Amino acid sequence: MPDAVQIGPFLIATVRLVLLTGLLVASWWAARVARRAGLDANWVTNTAGNLAIAGLLGARLGFVLLNWDGYQANPITALYVWQPGYLPWAGVMGGMAYGLWALSRRVRSERLAYARPLLMGFVVGGAWFALGYGSMGLRLGDGAAVKIGDQVPEIRLVNLEGQPVTLWSLRGKAVVLNFWATWCPPCRREMPLLDSVQAEFKDRGLVVVGVNLNEAPQTVAAYTRQVGVSYPIWRDAPVGQSGFDRTSALYARFGGVGLPTTLFITPDGTLRGRLIGELNRGALLSNVRAVLP
Repeated sequence: MPDAVQIGPFLIATVRLVLLTGLLVASWWAARVARRAGLDANWVTNTAGNLAIAGLLGARLGFVLLNWDGYQANPITALYVWQPGYLPWAGVMGGMAYGLWALSRRVRSERLAYARPLLMGFVVGGAWFALGYGSMGLRLGDGAAVKIGDQVPEIRLVNLEGQPVTLWSLRGKAVVLNFWATWCPPCRREMPLLDSVQAEFKDRGLVVVGVNLNEAPQTVAAYTRQVGVSYPIWRDAPVGQSGFDRTSALYARFGGVGLPTTLFITPDGTLRGRLIGELNRGALLSNVRAVLP
């Protein structure tokens, strides 16, 4: 299953779709159990929905607090909930806290009865999410696809000057491999962020590499000069030149379904993480720290 789904102009992470459907299943199942028990199904439905919202807010808040240095310069980005950055255990705690508070507002004799449909609903919803999330790790017919935990294959491209470059030459360093294009607005917006993180962590063994997706060399060179990024940009070798990979094929092999796509590779060449869509500083720093030597 791909890491993201393209719906019109929108790129939505698959895990978010699975989570959303899991929460809907939880709410539906909780109301179903409540109706069968002769309880107030509307109260259960509303409480389950609010519990889910509390969980999502808790997960976001937990991640922001744990990675505050990635948000303190521009705190408003913490509210960009469409960007990556959620802490699951904080979400569970937030949801549980709201659920206990909501139950405490009912008379004591009803609390256990109303706790049962909520608990059963979220057990079923959690099972739905676990099944969907687990299926994301399946290769689904493409044994050549690279998934999290795999060793990253060699990559042979050229840099802006047309000189051959290889990924394995960076072994021993943590690598952030960012697939991008000049026509992609989120790609352009995140390039200064990638550049600043490269400068901040290069002495600790980090290398950021931008892999331009299938554009003309003069277009790539002109845009990178305009932006002024300091990290290396790799691109396709001239058509017909043997011994090199094509960026479009690499993008597909690494599970690309939308731009930007960013890979986080450990010094021993293991794919540690993959984010599809625009980065924020908090999520970027969290993944970078996970691969540093």
